[in-house]
Amino acid sequence: MSDLIAVLVVGARALHCVDFDRPYWYLPDAQAGGVIPAPESFVADAVLALASDQLGLRPFSLSSDAGIDAHVFPTASSSAPALAAARRSVYEAPRPGLLYVAVIQPEGLIVSDLARFAMPTYTAVAGSLAEGLRP
Repeated sequence: MSDLIAVLVVGARALHCVDFDRPYWYLPDAQAGGVIPAPESFVADAVLALASDQLGLRPFSLSSDAGIDAHVFPTASSSAPALAAARRSVYEAPRPGLLYVAVIQPEGLIVSDLARFAMPTYTAVAGSLAEGLRP
């Protein structure tokens, strides 16, 4: 069993992040798989892959849009130009806002990533909630 790390709400969509040796974002009600974000764009990669339509952007695919045949996002320094442009469009979107709920206080790269968004971002810590979610 994996541990819940965070829940991200973007518009009408809630994304879950669990720890499978590496963080893994997914849509709990979808059949399709999720993504492993790059550490420096932890939140942006999740939004880009799983909720870009909530920002009024077209859906993004690592394989068809960036030529990457995997579900693991590359770091910014090794990214294809199409991926860099797509990340920029997520950061620059003015709406609808993000709610990031984590089981521990976000720090480091996550805080830096959240600060790059133009839209309003809200964070909350729900450590006691996580205990109730474990079987």
